[in-house]
Amino acid sequence: MGISKNLADSIRRYKLERDLSVAELAEELHLAVSTTQEYLNGNCNPRADTLELLAERMGMPVATLISSPPSGMEQAANMVQTAKALAVLPPDKREKGARLLLELAGLFAGED
Repeated sequence: MGISKNLADSIRRYKLERDLSVAELAEELHLAVSTTQEYLNGNCNPRADTLELLAERMGMPVATLISSPPSGMEQAANMVQTAKALAVLPPDKREKGARLLLELAGLFAGED
């Protein structure tokens, strides 16, 4: 996978983990919205100093920013997003949602 694709994936994960809109992400990274969108689409080739600034603003090393995520990273990010969605539900719905999520996970794992 190329650096532009890895960068796009890293920025997308950062955006999802923080539940940011593109405009909010652009503001947080001190970028124009159009530039942010280009990065998210993988249509960029930033200079080394730009990568350093992005990594600093996102709180990660440059190597992490431009590398493929470790195996399971996407699944973990999805689980964090799901947990955040469940956390804002009223207690009865949160409990039911967690129960259904575990049941669904069991189905995919081949459990009956």
